[in-house]
Amino acid sequence: MTRRARIDLRGERGIALVMAVALATLLVVVAGTLTALVVHESTRSRADATRDGAYQAAEAGLDAYLADLTEDPSFYLDSLAKGEATRTVGGTAYVSDPDANVRWTLPPTTTWTYETPLTAPSFEQRWRPLGNGYEYLIKVYPISSQEVRLVTIGRPVGSTDLGAYRAIETYARSLSVSDFQMLAAADIAYGSGATTRGLVYVGKDNAGRTHTLTHDGTATADLMSEGPIQGGVTMVAPARTYTPTTSPSIRSRIRNPILFSDLTASPLLAAFPAKAQTPGNLYLNPSTSPPDAWWFQFQSNGQVVVQRCTKATSVKNGVVTTYPIEYRQPTCTAYGTYPLTPTGEDIYTGQDAIVSGHVNGRVTIYSNADVVIADTIDYVNPGSNVLGLIANNNVIIACWEPQNNLSWRAATLALHGRWISDWNLSPACNLPSHSSMTFTGSTGTYGGGAMGGFNTRTYNYDTTLRYLVPPDYPRISAVYTIEAQREIPPG
Repeated sequence: MTRRARIDLRGERGIALVMAVALATLLVVVAGTLTALVVHESTRSRADATRDGAYQAAEAGLDAYLADLTEDPSFYLDSLAKGEATRTVGGTAYVSDPDANVRWTLPPTTTWTYETPLTAPSFEQRWRPLGNGYEYLIKVYPISSQEVRLVTIGRPVGSTDLGAYRAIETYARSLSVSDFQMLAAADIAYGSGATTRGLVYVGKDNAGRTHTLTHDGTATADLMSEGPIQGGVTMVAPARTYTPTTSPSIRSRIRNPILFSDLTASPLLAAFPAKAQTPGNLYLNPSTSPPDAWWFQFQSNGQVVVQRCTKATSVKNGVVTTYPIEYRQPTCTAYGTYPLTPTGEDIYTGQDAIVSGHVNGRVTIYSNADVVIADTIDYVNPGSNVLGLIANNNVIIACWEPQNNLSWRAATLALHGRWISDWNLSPACNLPSHSSMTFTGSTGTYGGGAMGGFNTRTYNYDTTLRYLVPPDYPRISAVYTIEAQREIPPG
């Protein structure tokens, strides 16, 4: 019995030795695997950090160039930016300076390309270092006087590994008046039932006085005011409020206050009457026997019917009373029918412009007097049709418009007057209030607004205006908005 027990014990010691060797081998394998995994993860982490740093460098380049455009909308025609890629014109290379903007002396009509490789030596391709181990390069492609395509590229300083580069393509354009649901130089107030879905900006009047934005409803886009913002507004993220005293302040969104005096001096408006006299446009401002107004009745077939109109009158006890166009329906006669130019049309009139109908095209009407809304205005093809209405004075809903539930759509601008219904004018409309008014579009008004005469009023921002601006509609050149952005291969 004793001997047998000793033999069994020796066998167990052998098994234990084998197990110990196997366990040691396993530990060596596991340790090696863990070491490889740690090295791999560390390498991947460093690569991710490098790519993140390159992307942030590209973003820094974009921010820097947009800041230059804010200072000077034609910056790319005047200068090579710090860190701009080498421009090539007619086989000649024009190299930038990473530390200072370089004056661009070629004519404004000059076009350029970027032919120098990204990995070229630093004396051929001047990347701008950020001081954190990364640098950026900028490529600028003007599309129009209001729109530009930017490609900004970031990389580790001096790297020739394109895999470590990141590139961002951005389409930016100067902000248009039509980007705002409301742009005013007067106090503006929204009640508890109001929802604003576009930008709202309350600025200064021509005397330099600030005004107050009061909002007790809901805002899904930014609220901005050069004066205070009051009320119990509910902000839907990412919308924010901006004033001179908020952090960030309104200057982070709009570098300088928007002045209506600048809008009235807009180069687009200054050129509008002359352009309206060119083929494909319409100019109505006769020097002899002008009518009191022109009525533009848009047709769904892409035409506009134009009528000459004379103010309504009445005679009582031998006294003749003449009524404003918006107060009593004028007497109108046929003048002509015109097809709208598919690529966009300017219509100018020196008299009041009465507007109604179904717009099938892209058109802007500029009246040197008032714009009067006479009936329904809608688009035949929403998303590709657009109407701009610019009044040197007021945009007014006529007392005599026939719709109990009025719906109208346009980008509107009252340069010196108000955005208003005839119920709020003098003489005030003496007809009973209508049931409802629904407006879809954008509003710019120097003197504020008031839409009495309707039991309910609904104001909708037309999101189409973010990408489809009416022809020759005024722009705010010192402010840029990003239309589209994506990451692209850096090569």
